[in-house]
Amino acid sequence: MRIGKMLLVAGALSLLFLNACTLMPKTEQREPRIYDLGTPADLLNAPGGSVLVRPFTNSSGARMKTMIRHEDQSVENCEFYRWSQSPARLLTHYLRGVFVHNGAMREPAWILEGDILAFEGNAETKSVLLCADCLLSRGGRTEKFRITVSAPFPDGDLADGEKTGIAMTQAAGLFTEQIMLHMKKFG
Repeated sequence: MRIGKMLLVAGALSLLFLNACTLMPKTEQREPRIYDLGTPADLLNAPGGSVLVRPFTNSSGARMKTMIRHEDQSVENCEFYRWSQSPARLLTHYLRGVFVHNGAMREPAWILEGDILAFEGNAETKSVLLCADCLLSRGGRTEKFRITVSAPFPDGDLADGEKTGIAMTQAAGLFTEQIMLHMKKFG
């Protein structure tokens, strides 16, 4: 008889516990959204020949998650908005898609490489920032320069990962334009 009462009490407590779990508020499960820089609009012919884009490196704090810098210089890693690759790989892939390199057999006219210093959103300016130190080589000469570009968030909405991807793609386009200007100055 004692065992029966114990089983009855255990069963009642189990039902009470299970019922309490269903009354608690449920946490929303969100899947991370993955973004990329997109496809460059046009292929560009660099002045004087093809461009070999070597892999960029990444000295920024950005990894796979998007980052937003706030006015107090705190940095927020956005858990649910991620890049498909590291910023260095994204930019390298984008630039390789922009510049025409006519086959591996020909010697490229230009060699471009770089190190990303910033790849982040900025809450104060409601824009994204892309900054990198670049090395551009041609004919035994090398020029080192820094490119810093920003592009506004569409509608100024920092909390939208898709808009971060759009703005960063625009920044990559501006970055490419700056490289072209350096090539023209370099000669």
